[in-house]
Amino acid sequence: MFQFVFSFDYLVKSHFILFFDFDYLVKSCFSLFFDFDYLVKSYFTLFFSFNYLVKIFFQGIMINNYLIFGSIILFEVLKEMKIRKICSEKDKFQNRKTSRRKKVIKNF
Repeated sequence: MFQFVFSFDYLVKSHFILFFDFDYLVKSCFSLFFDFDYLVKSYFTLFFSFNYLVKIFFQGIMINNYLIFGSIILFEVLKEMKIRKICSEKDKFQNRKTSRRKKVIKNF
């Protein structure tokens, strides 16, 4: 009889230990779930951060392209202005030569 009581007591204790182990497992599972949830949130945060960086990178490339095209256009404009300045100086020099010839012809 005493052995049965102790055995029953042992079974009850074992059952409670098993219950506490199960409770611990459930808590661990929820902890793992929340950790997983945190990891998913971190992953999406990282993904959106990466997406934001990619957008900034492409905007930087676009700005860089605008700067390159702008500098090319500016270079072309300056080159055109330089050509016009050279042509206008050449025309002035040519006009001076012809006006001197006309004076020499008139005086002759």
